[in-house]
Amino acid sequence: MAAVRKWQFKAKFRANTYGWRASSLAISRLKEAASEIRSVAKSDPVAAGDGAVSLMERIWPAFQGIDTSSGALGAAVFRTIDELMPILAVAPADHTTRRKWLVSMPTSRASIMARSFAVFLMRIDHSCSPDRI
Repeated sequence: MAAVRKWQFKAKFRANTYGWRASSLAISRLKEAASEIRSVAKSDPVAAGDGAVSLMERIWPAFQGIDTSSGALGAAVFRTIDELMPILAVAPADHTTRRKWLVSMPTSRASIMARSFAVFLMRIDHSCSPDRI
């Protein structure tokens, strides 16, 4: 059984971690988390996929109190998800793991694109048949 990875970013993405003026801090934390996931993807793509899903689960609870009127945080979240989705796509995960990722992805606005893309990936994955999704 593989060891569970301890992600550094998880401590920085707890619910209500950021106040209403923490937009720039939140953006830098997103960049750090994406960097950590990318570095793990080089050696363990499945663990990186788990990390990407874990980050997506934590974005909304952590950032819900931030004033995002400038749109900078929304753009950063979009870029981060857009950057991490290919890691999920190429991870050599089995059908059970991919289903777990899909079910655990939140349904917030920021992750609707990610969830749609994950469904698309599961449909084109040769090991999954569309009727099993």
